[in-house]
Amino acid sequence: MNFDDLSIVDLVADANIREHLRSADGGLQEGNTSGAAEDLAKAKTLIFAKLQKYIPKVNLEGYDRTIGLLREQPFSALGEYLDILRESCLVAMFNLPIKEYGYVRNILPSASRAAFGGEWWVQHRRATYNESEIRRALSCLVNLCIKLEVID
Repeated sequence: MNFDDLSIVDLVADANIREHLRSADGGLQEGNTSGAAEDLAKAKTLIFAKLQKYIPKVNLEGYDRTIGLLREQPFSALGEYLDILRESCLVAMFNLPIKEYGYVRNILPSASRAAFGGEWWVQHRRATYNESEIRRALSCLVNLCIKLEVID
């Protein structure tokens, strides 16, 4: 491997997470900050999915379907709130850098994945992202991965 081809992303051991981080880095180099933000959101989702054994994710989809006649998902806001609490507890449990996690949580879109690893859903919180925001989020996620490798 050529030294010039190495990236900070190469420090991440998990191949799936590294793939999304590489894609984000590539999108950033092409000027596609929105696509890069989506890839980073997917990587963040995979990072915290690896910690499922410590604090499982709450699944309220069945409740939303049961009350589906309302044409809304009344429990989706509760599910999002519980996801934030879960991730915050994991960050505290593993003594991860809270500022980095907070930055990534606030800047990136939310991403979720079908139960069996299929389709991704990404919901943007904002219309645009600038290059420095995405670079910082990429660095934060790589740092989280490195710290979690000794735990998992």
